[in-house]
Amino acid sequence: GKEFVHVGRIIHKPGSWGGSHYHKQTGQVNYILKGKLRYLTKDLSKKGNKVKEFILEAGDMIVDPALEWHASEALEETDMLFFTKKARKEGGYENDVFRVPREEIENFELED
Repeated sequence: GKEFVHVGRIIHKPGSWGGSHYHKQTGQVNYILKGKLRYLTKDLSKKGNKVKEFILEAGDMIVDPALEWHASEALEETDMLFFTKKARKEGGYENDVFRVPREEIENFELED
């Protein structure tokens, strides 16, 4: 029941970080082809939610709905596909990217 319009591929080098943002409108699905990531999320749709941490390995998939902040750290070289409902062309995806540094996410809340 989900329609995706963009598929991307990211190769993370060990120790590198990616993401550290959320989307107001689009969801994102990530699929790990190879490697291992420490994956952090925080549901921003309700106040008071805490950061959750997952370890993702080859064959794992994680869904980030709209209003869920996400960031990842490569624990080893990792090859990942990601799927979004907004295309990168004409700024569609980038216009729906809201960056929050991971050092600030624990206390970050959306304004009403």
